[in-house]
Amino acid sequence: MENEGLICESWQRLKSYHEILYNNNLLPLNLAENDKTLKDFAQIIQSFSRGKTLETNKSSSLKNFLFGDSEAKRIHKKFKEAVKDFESEMGEYGRNRQEIDRVTRKQKDYAELKQKKDKRDETQRTWLKQDLLYKYQNRNTLLEKLKESISDYRQASQYLMQVENWATTENDKISEASQGTADQTDRAKMAYDDLVPEHNSLKKAQNLLVKLNCNAQSLQKHYEQNRALRHQNHIIKAIQNNLTAIGLQTYFKENQWPETYKEFVIAIQAKLEKLTAELKLKNTLKGYANLTNPESLGYWALHQERALSREEESALVHFQKLPRVKPVDRGQFLPSPEEFIQALSIIDPEEDGFWLNLNGIREFVSYTPQRIFDTTDKEKIKAYFNAFSDKLDSEIDLLQEETEQLKSLQRLFEERENPKKEYETYRQPDKELPEREIDGLNLSQEEFEKSLHCLKDEKRITEDYEQAHKDYQQALMDNEWREKKQKSLKAILELLTNPAKTSTQPNERWKDNGDTTAQFNEILEEYTLEPETIEHYDFDSEETETISSKIASHQQKVDARQIVDLSNHFKEADKGLEDSKTTWLKFSDQLPNLEEGEYHYVQEPIKERLVFNTAETDYQAHYKHIISTYLIGDQYKFGTNFDFMELGENLLPEALRDQAVTEQNIIDRIQHYLNEINEKNRQITSRKIQKIKSILDEVDAAVGEQLNVARRIDNFFTADEKQITGGYQVRLNRAHSSNYLKEWINTFKNDVDNQTSLFSDNSGKDLFNELALERSLEEVMVKAFYTCGGSKTVKADIPRLLDPASYYDLTFSMKSATGRTNIGSTGQTYAAISLLCIARLSVIGRKEKERQKTGLRFMPIDEAEGLGSNFDLLYDIAEEYDYQIISMSVGSVGRFRDGAQYVYILHKNTDQDDPVNFPPMAIWSQADINYE
Repeated sequence: MENEGLICESWQRLKSYHEILYNNNLLPLNLAENDKTLKDFAQIIQSFSRGKTLETNKSSSLKNFLFGDSEAKRIHKKFKEAVKDFESEMGEYGRNRQEIDRVTRKQKDYAELKQKKDKRDETQRTWLKQDLLYKYQNRNTLLEKLKESISDYRQASQYLMQVENWATTENDKISEASQGTADQTDRAKMAYDDLVPEHNSLKKAQNLLVKLNCNAQSLQKHYEQNRALRHQNHIIKAIQNNLTAIGLQTYFKENQWPETYKEFVIAIQAKLEKLTAELKLKNTLKGYANLTNPESLGYWALHQERALSREEESALVHFQKLPRVKPVDRGQFLPSPEEFIQALSIIDPEEDGFWLNLNGIREFVSYTPQRIFDTTDKEKIKAYFNAFSDKLDSEIDLLQEETEQLKSLQRLFEERENPKKEYETYRQPDKELPEREIDGLNLSQEEFEKSLHCLKDEKRITEDYEQAHKDYQQALMDNEWREKKQKSLKAILELLTNPAKTSTQPNERWKDNGDTTAQFNEILEEYTLEPETIEHYDFDSEETETISSKIASHQQKVDARQIVDLSNHFKEADKGLEDSKTTWLKFSDQLPNLEEGEYHYVQEPIKERLVFNTAETDYQAHYKHIISTYLIGDQYKFGTNFDFMELGENLLPEALRDQAVTEQNIIDRIQHYLNEINEKNRQITSRKIQKIKSILDEVDAAVGEQLNVARRIDNFFTADEKQITGGYQVRLNRAHSSNYLKEWINTFKNDVDNQTSLFSDNSGKDLFNELALERSLEEVMVKAFYTCGGSKTVKADIPRLLDPASYYDLTFSMKSATGRTNIGSTGQTYAAISLLCIARLSVIGRKEKERQKTGLRFMPIDEAEGLGSNFDLLYDIAEEYDYQIISMSVGSVGRFRDGAQYVYILHKNTDQDDPVNFPPMAIWSQADINYE
């Protein structure tokens, strides 16, 4: 073979073999370039065959077919390597987090203690200052009161001595003037009392004239009318009371009665007779309805075995009143109902009854209003008569009740003193009389005549009465004034002479041991600054009540004990002021200016003291809380001094070591220590975020590259020749994933770039701070996904976040020119898949718009004879893109195309038992076909 220039060579590595095929233009793809190209090529070649079915209705299957999962695995592997690289820093990060948590808790509690201490110091300062000002004010106020009390004491002493002399003199004068005035008052009273009855009669008569608008001459007529009206009202009221007492007032009112007593008596009698007749009739009917009484005609009718005619039943009811046995009074009776009915002779019927012929005597019988015995149903008849009997009983009771009412009403008027007059007065009062009685005219004849006499002598009676009344009132006023004046003077003297209340010397007002008197005298000498002046008072121009009030007021001012007590209070207040000054100087270096006007009238700082106590208690409670929480083993060191700085130095010694710490900067020093630890973890977080960003850059690039390939494939499909039979065109559509939007990657990278830039604006959210709380690289990435806009409804995991295929979806479809989608026949679907494979091979290893390289291109088709007309389409596509079709099938594939096909026919060797074929027969041209 070598002599003919043919060389046979074997390779242990397929890469070299593939390179030779590519370099000699036998393959259009350099399969030796990378494993992915080789793998993609093999997958596509297998997908041409029906034995390797592609699920075109699933986005995941399309993405896996077009791009596989090698890129996702590569990126995930790189991420795992990064996780391993960060394992060494995780320990430091965790320790830092623990230290941050520990220091943060202590710092928070200690900072809160500082706030409570500041509040305690501020409330203490407010309370101490207010207390100092209050005691200063109180001391000055007591001093002024002491001076004022001493001055009042001297003035009050003078006033009490002068008023006592005046009251004694006035009392003696009134006592002398009061002799002989009692007889004068008695005489005036007797004269007045004699004229009062006559004057009262006159006033009553005058009031009647005004009320009746008449004169004395017509007053007699009014008196007579009023007396007649009063008598009439007395009769009416008496009858009304009697009617009410026997319960007949409503009955009398609801019935119409005659106006005259004679007619009333006749009406009563007529009503009684009518009621008696009705009662007799009702009792007769009751006897007729008594079906248990053999004497009842109803009983006889019930036991007849036939129904009664209307006339028979009406006749029985009519003659029920007749007894069944011969009466003593020799009246009518009905011994035999049967004989009566048989002898019944009816003549001359009328509309409401009929006439009976009783042996020549005519008697009219009314038809019964309701027939009962027109049936033989005895139970029905009994039920009716039972109800009828109950109704009769009720009606009989009502008739008897009304009969008793009429008899009671009859007796009521018969028993009156003058029945006729009183009945007619009650029935029809005199309308000529006035409507109402006049109380002033309800007088006896003698009293009325006396009133008329007083009207005639009106002028004399009035003048005498007014003069007597004036004299008597003046005597009373004079006597009352003297008594009141003398009583007031005695009260004044009583006040002045009571040693328990009125004394000008302390030893006369209370019992003491002499120390108080001596102290009082010393106070008077100490505060007597000016010589005493004597004032004179005009008591005659004042009311005695005013003088008594002033005495009571001055008595309080001459109380030496009050002055002594006030002096003692002043000394105590002065000492309290000095104590407050000492306390303030312990708190501050300088006293406030106590002379400023703004400090006057300060209230006692009770509320301020309570506020300070509350703040102090709050501070100490939190101080103890910190010790019990963090320094339980060292609590013996602190005692009860509650030293703020000592607590801080023991609470966080590592933060304050080698530091110049003061109460003002200790919180800042702790915060600085905490910031240093946070910065260490922030740097670790920053490295984790930068690593994630670099990995996401690769994911972003892979997503873009795969979408670009999908776009180029779709562009391949939109060419004119890529139509399936029936005019359907294949499309590969791209869409963003609804669960994993690529925007979160862009947001994440932009935030990272902004926060790491020298000129970044960190006014928005701090991504580093949000992610710093996550420890592992996986946790950081998942948190970044949600923080930067990832869907909260998705349960994110690392493989999906790092898989480029997660961020988009592909849809493979066949649509007509009008946009109608067709699921396609089996042949159409297979042709479409083959077209997808060709399109994918057209972009592997080739840049966009770059011509394809020369080489052998082929598509293996399984059982191509089943494709029908689509095989022609595949043939045209294969010819257009320089592809060869390789197919194995049971039958032939259409008509043999000379110069365009090679056919190899396999057939079994029947001479062998084993499944071995004969060497294949080759058909390379039309000449190789033997039609015989």
